[in-house]
Order: sequence, then structure tokens, then C-alpha cells
Amino acid sequence: MFTWKVSSAALALVVLTAVQGHAEPGVTSDTIKIGMFAPMSGTSAIFGRYTIGVRAYYNMINAQGGVNGRKIEVVLEDDACNPATAVAATKRLVSQDGVFAVHGGVCTAAVMAVKKELQRENIPFMNLGAAGASLVDPIASNLFSPLPNTTVVAQTLVNFAMSRPDTKRLAIISHPDDWGKSQLDPAIQLLKDKYKIEFVENVTMERGATDITPQILKLRASKPDVVLSFLYPTETAIFVRSAHKYGLDAPLLGCFGAPYEDTVRRVDDPDATKNLYIFHALGGSSDGAEMSKWVDMIKKYGAPDGAIGDYDLSGIGGAQAMVEALKKAGPDLTREKFIDALNSLKNFDTGVLSAPISFSPDDHAGVKSGEMMTSLDGKLASVKTWPSSKK
Repeated sequence: MFTWKVSSAALALVVLTAVQGHAEPGVTSDTIKIGMFAPMSGTSAIFGRYTIGVRAYYNMINAQGGVNGRKIEVVLEDDACNPATAVAATKRLVSQDGVFAVHGGVCTAAVMAVKKELQRENIPFMNLGAAGASLVDPIASNLFSPLPNTTVVAQTLVNFAMSRPDTKRLAIISHPDDWGKSQLDPAIQLLKDKYKIEFVENVTMERGATDITPQILKLRASKPDVVLSFLYPTETAIFVRSAHKYGLDAPLLGCFGAPYEDTVRRVDDPDATKNLYIFHALGGSSDGAEMSKWVDMIKKYGAPDGAIGDYDLSGIGGAQAMVEALKKAGPDLTREKFIDALNSLKNFDTGVLSAPISFSPDDHAGVKSGEMMTSLDGKLASVKTWPSSKK
């Protein structure tokens, strides 16, 4: 009879190799590694603030003992809101850092650039702050979005505008890129299908433009009751200032890309912003009672840079969904179980967002509504329909 003799050291090596061969990437007995990418530099670095609240939330969870005995380790990469840079950053997160999941992306083009690669590897991917509807339509089995997308934003602006008494004439200004069109198109469609009217004027503003006098004059000449804008933060501020300068005195409605408080600070003219409304995904203003719990959390567990605002708070809901799904997936964590757990989230109330998060295998657009932020009687206020105190 032939007998094999194996040393204890060799046997241990074989067992260890077998265990490691079946181990889930980014998961150890005491850690879960999550990759994050966002624009931490460049002209879009303001959007990097989405990471502040998210990292603070993960730090708080770690301070409470982690999830199923594991602490969350975040690896952050700077994508500068550039698609090519985002691809390189994601490759490092997956290949070099070996992350379990990715929670990142604030610029739609950057997220779309990495979407296919992460889907091919079936790496769980929670959108950090990008709003493009194309992220989840068509659906990718691994990509989840916990914020209102551009279709939701556009439809909210149209419905809000039309809730204003005697409103019949709407005009619009947008960026002539995919992001702008992803809001322009559903806005045009809803206005036509639901309200049986068309925009009286439709102008565009290039990214980086500083003089939009011709566009403002065209908008003013159309005599709109309300003007919708689908512009980024810098351009939104230029538009609002220019509208006031040239006597375009119709109410101005802005999108998710340029938070109200940030826009008011940029414009720095109360007269120019007195009739400004901007889409708002949160359940209250950043300086209100509803958000005080989360502001305090960021101060304690995060590294806030200046005043805490919408950008710092808006990503927290996605982090909560991540943690909830990690809990549901259990201690024997795999990517497949985690994705299944995300798909099981229904009416998940974050306490941060104005609407609950719901996912299913057929729908990864987690939030279907939002509100509008404005100032009423000198105080910030979130409203769903046109306030009776304003014209």
C-alpha cells in the first residue's frame, strides 16, 4: 500500500490556499473594503464634497462596531470628473486595492465610463451622486442609484412650475450636452403629454460660458411665466445674475446640479435670488432641524471643510443603503448576497432624503421624487407645490 505523508506546515498551506481561493475580494474576518471615486480636484472639485458625509457615516458605523463584526475601509480615488481618469481610478480600486464594492461617481460621464467594466465583473456599484438617467436605464444588475435621476428632476420642475396659478408660458435654458439633454427631453415630453403645451423658448448655454446676454434677451422676449434651467453650479449663478441684470423677472427654477444654498452664495445678490427655486433631494435644509442629526454626525466623524451643505449630506442615503444591505447579507458575505440584499430594499427611510429608497431586480432608480428649495419669509423652506405667498 502506498502512503502519503504530508507535513503539518504543508497541509496548513494547502488549506490556507483553498480558503483564499474562495475568499471574496475585499472581505476579511474584520474588514470590508469599499472603493470610492469622486472629483477631488479640478473645476468640478465642489462635487467631491459628496464624499464627506458618506465617509463620516462609515466612520460612525465603525465606531459602533462595524457591520457583522467587520469595519468598513474606504479607499478614495480622485477622478477629477474625467471619464478616462475615472476608468484608471476604478481599475486601481479593483485590481490593486481589491475592493469588495464601489461607492462612487458624481459626474454622469465618469460613471458611464466605468459602468460596463464593473458590470462585467459583477462588482456591486452604488452611485455616489451622479444624476443621469442613463445610469439605470437600461438597468445594470450591479449598479444602484440612491438619488433622483435627471428624468425625475426634470418632471419635478415641470410639475412644480405648472402648480403656479395661471402658468401657461414656460421657457428653458440648458447645457447642450448629454447631461443637459437628459433633463431637457423629459421636460419637453411631460409638458406636451400632460399639459398639452410647448416651451415658448428653448436656449442653450455652453459649459464655461461667462456671457449669455443673447440667451437672456431671447428668454426675456418670450415673456415666460417661469424659466427652467438645467445648468451646472457656476453657470447657474451666471444665469441668475444675468437674468436679474437684464430684467428677466420670471421665477427661475434650477436643477439638482446646483444646490439652492450654494447658488445663493455664488450669486450674492438677494434681489436676484428672491424668486429662485432649486430641486432638493434632502428632507430639509442643511441648517434646519431635520438635518441637524446628520450635520452633527459629520462634525463628529467627518472632516468638514467650511459650512456643511447639500453636497455633504446628499450621499449619506446611499451609504445607509450600503450598510443596510451588508447587514442583510449576513456574516458570510459575498457580492451576490450583497446585490440580492440591495434588491430587497423597499421603502427604506434614510431620514436624510425627502423620499425613501426602493430597489428591485427590475428597477435600480431608488428615489422617484424630490422637492424644491427656496426662501420663505427669510427662511429656507422645502416645498412640493407653488407657495401661496409667492407669485
